[in-house]
Amino acid sequence: MTEHRLEDFETTLEEYWHGRPPSCLEDVMSLYGILTVAAEGGTVFKTPGVLDEYVDDGRLVTIHVDLTGNTYTYEGLSVDILREDHIPQLGYSAKSSGRGADYSLTEAGSNSGNDPSKLADTHLSRLRLWCHYDSVRAVTDDDGHADGWVVKALGEIFQKDSESIAHIGEDIETRLTGSDPTVLTVELTLDESDLVQDLGEGIVTAMPADLDVLRASMRRYSSANDANKNLNSSRTSEGQATGFVSNTDGRVVGTPESPLDTFSVKHPDVQPGLRRTASWRNYPIDETTAQLISKGTELIEQCVFRKGGMETYALPYFAGEITAEKAQYLYRAIQSLDPDDESTRTPMAMVTYDLQEHEDESVQALSDELRFHYVTLPISDDTHIIAESSSATTFWINRLSKTFVETTQGPTGDIHTGGFPASTNWSLLDTPKEIETARKSAFDKITNYTFIDATFARRDDIEDDFRRIATQRIFEGRPLAASVLFAEYVERIGDAYDGDAPPWQIPAMQFLQFEALSRADLVEGYTSQIEPHHSTMTQKITSTDIRTIRERRLESFLDRPMFSEADESDTETQETSERRAAFLSGAFIGQVSWFQENNRSIGRTLDTRTQADKLTPRVLKQTIQTALDKARIYASESEHERNLLYPEVADRLLEAMTQQPTAWELEKSELQFLVALGQSYGRRAMPVAFDIRDENEQRTQTASDDSAVTEQQV
Repeated sequence: MTEHRLEDFETTLEEYWHGRPPSCLEDVMSLYGILTVAAEGGTVFKTPGVLDEYVDDGRLVTIHVDLTGNTYTYEGLSVDILREDHIPQLGYSAKSSGRGADYSLTEAGSNSGNDPSKLADTHLSRLRLWCHYDSVRAVTDDDGHADGWVVKALGEIFQKDSESIAHIGEDIETRLTGSDPTVLTVELTLDESDLVQDLGEGIVTAMPADLDVLRASMRRYSSANDANKNLNSSRTSEGQATGFVSNTDGRVVGTPESPLDTFSVKHPDVQPGLRRTASWRNYPIDETTAQLISKGTELIEQCVFRKGGMETYALPYFAGEITAEKAQYLYRAIQSLDPDDESTRTPMAMVTYDLQEHEDESVQALSDELRFHYVTLPISDDTHIIAESSSATTFWINRLSKTFVETTQGPTGDIHTGGFPASTNWSLLDTPKEIETARKSAFDKITNYTFIDATFARRDDIEDDFRRIATQRIFEGRPLAASVLFAEYVERIGDAYDGDAPPWQIPAMQFLQFEALSRADLVEGYTSQIEPHHSTMTQKITSTDIRTIRERRLESFLDRPMFSEADESDTETQETSERRAAFLSGAFIGQVSWFQENNRSIGRTLDTRTQADKLTPRVLKQTIQTALDKARIYASESEHERNLLYPEVADRLLEAMTQQPTAWELEKSELQFLVALGQSYGRRAMPVAFDIRDENEQRTQTASDDSAVTEQQV
């Protein structure tokens, strides 16, 4: 097999790379083509690496023809075992699809074996067709290649129904046995005086790789599809211009094959005014670059992540000068990806961490130069780009991963400080404890869309554009508007209503996300910070008294700028007071609802009648009053309660409500979200308090038992 030698990457880059750092999608795609060519050990128009699997196990059938004199004749065939030293002589060029006739005069049969009769029929007819393709014959025109007569002469020998082609077919069926993999080629005997190309003196023999005219014919044939794809018969889109990528003058084509179909005359309706046959003016790609882009298809497909109705290509490359060392590492990194891997790890995450954790320090040092060209498209026939970034780094993803872990492992994710506990099967609440593992997990969740999908409104696959755009903004470090986030949160909570209150985990994940985004400077249009004030609030609660536990947790949760005690004379702090009141109203409604369900066996609890996305200030005002009335009634009917249920919440709520909700200036979606967040908090207040009490009682009992054992030992 061909080795991926450093010198091959160096040679190929020198021959085909324009020398500039990649700056557009076509640059990156052509770079991937160069990587493929270097790895195969061939050239843009030759693909000798494809024949590696035939070596020593396949046979080489050579058709000998004599093109000297005035009569062109078939001179018999020879059969050999295909050896590695044969391959450079064959000038082989395969289609990337692997179907139909090859681009070169040399034809490769199936690598699983070829029956002689099929060779005589199918593959021999492909040689005949090759000599008569319009693109090949174009090289033989009057203004074409000076040795174009060679192709015409071959056309006479391989003429349909001619005696020579019939004779060749008979010899193949007679001489060959079995069904070994077979490569079919032609050796030509020529008079040097008939050639413009210098091949020596007198009568010479030449293989396909030796003749300029056959190489030119192969090259024109291989690029023919780039000039006439999706055009009517006999029409082409080609001309003379400066290549878009190569920046060199010459023949350009207007319908090049593109792995992403980001430019295609197939859908001119999305390109107003496009003249298909003049598309080379809109998108001038020289034929070499067109082939490079096509050859890079397999590597490009290694870098795609598909989810729902969208696919995101995260194409890695290195900024600055593209050296052979960078190219070799990049090829190996992409080749190591498994596009069929069913895990949620994205190609982007795997390449990033493979680079950062590489055992070679010189490779690790490339982390600073790692860039990605992101392209997000719908998985559909009508391909159009939803979001694109040409030189994104992992800086903002790493930053958000760090702040998300800090948030989940800080007060907001700690039940003792009023936070939200871990919850399996809820992606943003199910995070590893070890910091580095947690950051990797967060990186994966951001890049595979889970971070946004978990909290934003549900959408059909074909309407998934916005969530992908939001993820793209994170990649690029462009903040998301707080109002947009709240609107998405409220709609997502509303989606979860089915007659019962939505799962508490949804607002919890949203709040964790909002805090992490804020810490990473990825939220704009919000007047307050939302992270907690004091790291000391992470101290565990040791009390076994339920009321004390509830109050300590609530006090800790409220100890953050967005809920701080307000000075009514200040506009910003007035907003904070309203936010505090909105959250506390939700918390009180949630706690009363929990009491109704668990102590009164009421089916339709208070919070099921205050659906977040339908909530208005007037409804909230009425619901708060109802909750207070119910809390007084339930307390008066219980010998274990005071004059009001949950006074630690009610007292703070009444203090914060300097005005009724109908007079608040909070934006509607933020009000709705804060009430929903409060309801989720309130719903969990008693169950969490019970858990902490039981945990503390168990700890106290264990300590007491240990002390008793120690005393006995003494």
